[in-house]
Amino acid sequence: LAEKVSICLKKTIPIVDIPQAGWLDALINAGVPKPWAEQYVEMYQGFLSGRVSPKGDRIVVGKTEIDNIITSLIG
Repeated sequence: LAEKVSICLKKTIPIVDIPQAGWLDALINAGVPKPWAEQYVEMYQGFLSGRVSPKGDRIVVGKTEIDNIITSLIG
């Protein structure tokens, strides 16, 4: 995704891997309100630990090309 956005912007977009200990601060610094950021961190930790997983039999299949989306958003 970063590569495709970089191409559209004609500018390198670096990928930054944020360790778990920095998730909350990163979200808050990005403008996410602290209570929401805390919930996102808890959700991500649940996914990683396996405590949270998809349930049910609803499957939605679709195809949206990211190139088309990026172009429509960035131009």
